[in-house]
Amino acid sequence: MSKSKSSASCMVWGKKMSQSDFTDAGLPDSWAKNLQRLQKAELDSQLDDKPEVKADTAVMNDITREEFNAKLETIEARMDARVESVSSKIDAFLATQSAVQVERDKAQTERDRRFEMLAERATEAAKGAEEAAKQAATVKSNYWAAVVVQLLAVVAILVGAYYANQANVLGAMQTTMSAFQAGKAETPPPPSAPAPTK
Repeated sequence: MSKSKSSASCMVWGKKMSQSDFTDAGLPDSWAKNLQRLQKAELDSQLDDKPEVKADTAVMNDITREEFNAKLETIEARMDARVESVSSKIDAFLATQSAVQVERDKAQTERDRRFEMLAERATEAAKGAEEAAKQAATVKSNYWAAVVVQLLAVVAILVGAYYANQANVLGAMQTTMSAFQAGKAETPPPPSAPAPTK
């Protein structure tokens, strides 16, 4: 295969076009140059496996040291601004987290205090339950002691009532006997028999 070395013209859709055709079409010179270069690369690729002009690389000017330094300074300034922005965002986040942590610590302290109070109440309730259990154990013995005391009181009341009743009966008997004896001693003489009448 032979190479076509035409730099002034190229084939587009089977039609040979020059750079002036592109500029006549109203394209800027830089675009016209790039389109012509791409068309040349296309033609070369059709003719040869390794084209002379590559379609993916454009011709560039050499950059000066001042332009390169300015570009690096611009990039560095942007990066510094980004780093500062990220740093300030991180500082704000850490400050917020610190305030949140202080609030969490306060809430945790309050919760711990409440748990301690609940633990104290539970301990007091356990002590009270222990005392109640001790009293419940003594209540049974107190209950039986109270039953025995009540039974003894009932027996004492019955014995006392018996003796009180006995004393009243004895007193009543003595009074009756005294009245009877007194009545015997003062008895009037028996009435005399009436005289026979004629």
